[in-house]
Parts: sequence; structure tokens; C-alpha cells
Amino acid sequence: MSRKSTPSARRQRAVSPFLPQGVGTGGQPGTRLHSPLADMPEDEPISGPLVLASDLPVRVAGVRIQLTQEQIDQALQFMQTLDRKEIDELAHNSRRGMRADWRHWIAYCAQRDRQALPILFDDLTDFIDALIEAGYKRATLEHILYTLDRASVFWGCPSPTGTREWKAYWRSRCRTHLQARQRQAQPLKDDDLARMLDGFKRTDPRSIRDVTIALCAYDLLARVSEVVSMRWENLNLDDDGSASYVFGRTKTDQEGVGVELALSPETAEMLHLWKAHCDPANPYIFHALPRGPKHQVDTTRPLNVREIPRILDRLARTYGIAKTLSGHSGRVGAAQDLVGEGYDLPFIMQQGRWKSQAMPARYAERELAKVAGKRRFARLRKGRQR
Repeated sequence: MSRKSTPSARRQRAVSPFLPQGVGTGGQPGTRLHSPLADMPEDEPISGPLVLASDLPVRVAGVRIQLTQEQIDQALQFMQTLDRKEIDELAHNSRRGMRADWRHWIAYCAQRDRQALPILFDDLTDFIDALIEAGYKRATLEHILYTLDRASVFWGCPSPTGTREWKAYWRSRCRTHLQARQRQAQPLKDDDLARMLDGFKRTDPRSIRDVTIALCAYDLLARVSEVVSMRWENLNLDDDGSASYVFGRTKTDQEGVGVELALSPETAEMLHLWKAHCDPANPYIFHALPRGPKHQVDTTRPLNVREIPRILDRLARTYGIAKTLSGHSGRVGAAQDLVGEGYDLPFIMQQGRWKSQAMPARYAERELAKVAGKRRFARLRKGRQR
């Protein structure tokens, strides 16, 4: 039976006071992050006159950008060098996130008639204070600040976050308004998957696909981008029922050294079931499905990253799991279960492709505390009984 989450159970997203509602990250995968200033379009709006479809920095009518000809020439020369040598400086997801950050800043400058470049201290603090007031979290603000700092360096401007005034301002806001501790995603755990496997419909392609996505996200401790980029050619389904998947280039492995990880027998069986329903012409494992006989979708493309959190949350409601699942729920839940099964952090780091212990330790901190508590207090009780 389906269970609907109450509004209070869902995390409310902060709403920008500057961006027109409905503006996404936008942009085509092939476009570069730093378009030359002299060649930037004056039009091509995404959903309004403030935000354009070009990369940073974005020229918008009415926004002041005070750059010298020397700064422009140096930036153009840098871009020409990258083009000549066929150098792609950033990964697609990094480029897309930075593009969205820059459009956010441009929207603020357009709305409040501020100078976009060079970035002035009073303007930046006004911008950040408005976002804090709107409910933006520290991690999101730090990402925006990184983008603004990088854009400033690219165009030969002073770093807006390198001054004593800025550092004092940021320390003050972090102390009084922002917490370093991020809200953690609800975990997708082994018992949740067992409930899905007991209840899924073997004749429904959507039910098979969605449960298979949840299983892969859990078994592989996969990021959302890794789930949607999974390809059949990297999947090994053996005759004995075992399976494994080979990750190539990922967020923490840009050179594509790769790692092969095991999949559970249940996941292998679900992948076999899904393969009978998926589009054989699509090299990606997961793709969109029509919602009805009259609904048309492109099944030759990979599933959109925005669909994974929606699918996991829909699974939770469908199978009566009393929590709101999100894109990172598989990584969080698997890390917690691995600690509960006695695996150490180095093993979990290898499974989740983390470069440091910080994130897996954060995901599994409650389980780690339980394990440490059992060991510590068992020794204390043993000593007291002597």
C-alpha cells in the first residue's frame, strides 16, 4: 500500500530572491565554461531577461562589467590556447554547477544594479546576506563563492574572498548564521531493499527498473551521476548468478583508472529482468519509460540525473518506507550497513570511491559511535566485575 509523505517530512529547498523561478543549470555539454567576453550573446534568455544561456561571465544588458582591454585580451589568449590544444579544463558536472552559480550572481547584479566584475566587497556581502536570509546552506554558499573567485582570477581581477575584510565577514557569518554540519540524506538500507524486492511487480517495467536502480545505488555506493551513466558494456553478468560492474571515469577518478565492484545476486537477477524490457539500442542501462500508451519518450538517451531522487522517493512512498529518500540515500545507507557488518573505513572508502575518510565517517558516524560504545563499555563492565 502506498504511503504519502507529510509536508513536514520533506526538506524545503531555499528559494533564490534573485533568480527567476524555473531556471535550471542549463547549457549544452559541449559549451565551455569561459566564453570570451567579446563574443558573448546579448540575448538567448533561458526563462527571462536576467539570465542568458551563455557561459560565464554572462553579459546582460544593464549589468556593469569593468574590465580593461588588457584583461580581455589575456582571457581571450588563454581560451585560444585551450582551443588550439583541445584542452577541456573542467568535467561536465563541474562546468554546469559553476555556470549556474555565475548566472545567480549575474541575476543579483541585474536586479540590484551592481557591478559584476570586478566583484566589490559591499556587493558580495549584500548578495551572501540575502541568500543566508533565504535559507541557503553553508555548502551551497561555499560553492558559489568558489565560482566567483575562479571567475575573478580568470578575468584578471582581485580575488573577492582573499581580503582581510572578507575573511572577517565570513568567519562572523559562519559563527552566527551558518553551521558547518550538513543535513544528511536519509539512508536506503538493506531492509528497505528487502521490502522493495518482496513487493515489486514482475510484469511492470517501471517497477523493475526503479527497484533495480535502488539496488545498484546501494550495492555500488553510487552517486547519482554514476547511476545514470552505467553502461551495459561495463556490466559482467556471470552464469553462476554473480555480477560485477566496472566504473571508469568518475568524480574522484577523472583519469579513468577504474575499479570493479561486486553486485548482489538479487541485483543481478533484477538486471536480467530489466534487460528484457529496456531499449536494446541504448548503451546506457537505465532510460526513461513512457507513462502511458500515448506518452512519448526518447529511450535512446540515459536517464536524467534529476530522475534518480524522484524515483527513490517514489519507491519509499510506494513500499511504505517511513523516510524521504534522495539521490545520496544509497551511499549513506550502504556505508552504515557496512560499518554495522564490521567493515573498516578503508574498505568502505574503496567501495564508495572516496579519497578521504571524512565523508564515509560522516555518513556512518552513528554506527561508528555504536561500535565504539559497545567495545568501550564492554571493557569497562568487564573491568568493574573483577
